[in-house]
Amino acid sequence: MVNLKDIKVVIGANYGDEGKGLITDYLVNEYKETYGGKGIVILTNGGAQRGHTVVTPEGEEHIFHHFGSGTFAGADTYLPKQFIVNPMIFMKEYSDLIRKCRIPKDIWLNVDCLVSTPYDMLANAVIENSRGDNRHGSVGVGIWETLVRAKAKSLPGFDVETKTVSELRDMSDEEIDKYLLNVAMIYYVPYLSNEHNTTFGSYANIVSSESLRRHWINDFRNMCSTCRFITNNNVISTYDFAVFENAQGLLLDKSLEGIEGHTTPSKTDLTYVKDILEGVSGAEYVRKEVVFVTRSYLTKHGAGDILPEHIADWEAGKMLSNTPEWVKDDDETNVPNDYQGTLKYANINWEDLNFRINSVEKYGFKPSIAITHLDEAPCLIMQDREGNGVFKHIYLSYGRTRKDIKEQKETK
Repeated sequence: MVNLKDIKVVIGANYGDEGKGLITDYLVNEYKETYGGKGIVILTNGGAQRGHTVVTPEGEEHIFHHFGSGTFAGADTYLPKQFIVNPMIFMKEYSDLIRKCRIPKDIWLNVDCLVSTPYDMLANAVIENSRGDNRHGSVGVGIWETLVRAKAKSLPGFDVETKTVSELRDMSDEEIDKYLLNVAMIYYVPYLSNEHNTTFGSYANIVSSESLRRHWINDFRNMCSTCRFITNNNVISTYDFAVFENAQGLLLDKSLEGIEGHTTPSKTDLTYVKDILEGVSGAEYVRKEVVFVTRSYLTKHGAGDILPEHIADWEAGKMLSNTPEWVKDDDETNVPNDYQGTLKYANINWEDLNFRINSVEKYGFKPSIAITHLDEAPCLIMQDREGNGVFKHIYLSYGRTRKDIKEQKETK
């Protein structure tokens, strides 16, 4: 029996940091209060680099990495094969949720997910440090390195086949220990030297640490026992509604026309959503909606300036090098750090934002927009998109919790 009635997709409209966790929490809670039923959040892309903040109306806060931002509202989580798991970060977050008495329900894990090792993270740090002032602004959890390693069979010195999560699960602890050591010494040592002209340097003792490997194996086994392994996406159709929670933002997707500079290898639009839904047998959807999330102003982490065409052309729209006085204290995911630098601010070019929304409106989803941080800075709301009708919903957020969101439906 097919239960799935509603699909919503949450997409960052800019460079990330828009408030996707807040909107996901709101959509799950609103659906359950209105219709009831059982919901699931699919982490559509990326991996542990995502940091989506949810604050409950009671003031409880959590930054979600491996779990859907609808967890507090009672939704299950699905990690499809497009998601990269990190056992050490997974178990730390799981322990944090248990400590908060927020034990997640079903966590579905696709057998074909890639898995980050400690050496992907260490290599990430080494490579970023070696770039000096030309850093890319990586979060530092080894997402890019994991992807490169999975495709690296032609690189010099490589003879370590990258294993999926299910392949690792079926190995003995001794086999995994050897695999990790090979990833570190047989793959990464020559890779760093040949591709980046650097070494593990001060991390060398950590790289060769047996206790680190044992720690990772223990976390990996615990992660596997916590999750429910599945071979396809059909589990989605057993739910009444699903929310696809994208990571990052459209301006980081290098495949979007006109986007240049530091981008992500991940797809941040509807591409993965389409791929995942095509793998669901016999599902029927009553309503499909994609919610593009933006702050009332523009922000950017990492290397590179905010591109000029994305900044409003009035005087106040000039990019600001320091935090504007009207910006409230943000969560810990946006504090300055060695890898991402300081968050940059500017006013939004709404015509440019319209272009990005229109560019992904080809999959049969009705578009909506969510504007967050309106308690900090007001903005002009797009009531109509040139030549493209109206928004299904406009979600306006004046604070950090789902109770601070006001909703307008079927705008005219």
